[in-house]
Amino acid sequence: MKQLEKKFRSRTVILSAVLLAIGLLITLVYFREYLPIGEEQNLDEITVDQIHEGRAKITVYYIYDYYCYFTDEYGKEVQRDYFVCMGPDGDKYVGVELRGKKNDRAYQLMNDIYDAEAAGQELDYDKLGYFTVKGNIQKLTGDDLEYYEDYLKECAAYYDMSMDELREIFAPYVLIAAKAGARDEKTDYVVVIAGVILIISGICVLISGLFGNHMKDLKDFVNRNGSEEAAYARLDRFVESTPERYGMRVNDDFFMVTNGMSLVFSETKDVIWIYPYIVTHKTYFVTTGKTYYVRLRFANGKMAQVQTKKENNEEVMNYLARMIPDAIFGYSDDLERMFNKDRGRMIAEVNRRRDERLGNISPSQTEETTQPQIPDTSDISIPDLPDVSISDQPDLSITDQNKDDYTGSMFN
Repeated sequence: MKQLEKKFRSRTVILSAVLLAIGLLITLVYFREYLPIGEEQNLDEITVDQIHEGRAKITVYYIYDYYCYFTDEYGKEVQRDYFVCMGPDGDKYVGVELRGKKNDRAYQLMNDIYDAEAAGQELDYDKLGYFTVKGNIQKLTGDDLEYYEDYLKECAAYYDMSMDELREIFAPYVLIAAKAGARDEKTDYVVVIAGVILIISGICVLISGLFGNHMKDLKDFVNRNGSEEAAYARLDRFVESTPERYGMRVNDDFFMVTNGMSLVFSETKDVIWIYPYIVTHKTYFVTTGKTYYVRLRFANGKMAQVQTKKENNEEVMNYLARMIPDAIFGYSDDLERMFNKDRGRMIAEVNRRRDERLGNISPSQTEETTQPQIPDTSDISIPDLPDVSISDQPDLSITDQNKDDYTGSMFN
């Protein structure tokens, strides 16, 4: 058992490390522009000749105009580059690239400024509204530089000024808003929540592994059986002498499923109901595939399911019928209701079958004893040489809109 526990503990550490790494990576990559790396320039306080590429921030309170915009493949506008007032005297301008809600807010502010100026009103920035943008500032290149130059040429013709004079007023730089600040706030929240969930999950998995929560079924068995040393000795013999088949270990005494991070352990006598189960995966009502399982239900109300292939689902059922011949096989709604509301009748039936098979009671005693009624036993009885076919079993489909929810062995 120590080897099995060591294996699960190593899996726990690996999974925990992966979850933590992904969670941290998502968070850090998305918000990397906000990391306190390097000096942050305040464009409200420096002149154009003092600008250098790197982290920067600016208060957007006066927008002169926008010099370019970009649309997506559907023609929807997704970005504008504005000339925003900068410097200690507020008489120079620098480009600011905005998306999402910040873009919408800037466009509204620009129009409000135009309307106020057209009406001859004094600008009240507290009333108009202003906001701060943080990100990285860099020199204009490529298409951005071309649009900038085209805009200055129009201004040169309109104001009768030289291009060099205009470049001193309109700095050839653009502040690219940090992704977190440029996108919708809802997107930011989703990313933060996803990262936090992954990080917390990684911590929980690590704690669970270190405390051996995945071995809970085994520990419960040991606690119920007096001598800890004797119980672990039995479990060791079971693991060493019982080869794993179809992801399971089964003998007359114990049943165990190990797959990924899950471990389900039970005494074999507590497995009372077994049936095939099919999950149909659909995306927008179109069937994209099926996943095949064999489900095992236990006397304590819990469940395990083993994923199989379509071609060997029947083979797995036959294997379990040979290894656990006293269990009830096959599915019906009556059995589902009985398992949920009157499980004692199913347990009594399984115990009766075991006693009869082991010779603890004679057939004549069975006839004289009033036994619990199991519905439609002709469909669920297992003969001496069982040949369980799933061809007549129901397809218990579960619609899956986006992704598969059932993977590997599960224990509810």
